Amino acid sequence: RREWVFGHAIGRKSNAGVTVMIKKRILKNGADDVVMEVDAAGRWVTCTIKNLMEEEVTIVGLYAPATQQRRIPWLIQLEKQVKTIQGMKLMTGDLNFVMDTKIDKIGGNRNNGMAGSAEQTKWIRKQGVTDIWRDRHPRTVGTTWKTKGKEKKNTVKTRIDRWLVS
Repeated sequence: RREWVFGHAIGRKSNAGVTVMIKKRILKNGADDVVMEVDAAGRWVTCTIKNLMEEEVTIVGLYAPATQQRRIPWLIQLEKQVKTIQGMKLMTGDLNFVMDTKIDKIGGNRNNGMAGSAEQTKWIRKQGVTDIWRDRHPRTVGTTWKTKGKEKKNTVKTRIDRWLVS
């Protein structure tokens, strides 16, 4: 007996892939309550849960491209995908950019790392979702990623992972 219901998108290259997993015991009717959709490029998974709350709950696992040339079109396409979702939205994952270099970045060039923030700002408003951590911690400097290596003076830390909640 499988304890989890999950969706896993694997990209064509090793640098893409995302998984959403739900424990079966939280579902009222088991796996029949869950509809999974995966992106062939390995950049998103949607998991729509029915009969959990009064409205459907959709969890969207995200993994944005690391390069801005690919990230901007991906964000535009993601907005089209997300606007079709009804009910409560929980979007989470690695978006590979910072929204505000003053509070989402330590070290490095303050002018780099924000490609995608304008697109996210637009669709956050349209979709009625909130960066819940930033909403609860508006001035706290927080990071979720750091450069590898031992040289502390050149270490860069950023908050590129987010929970966007309706």
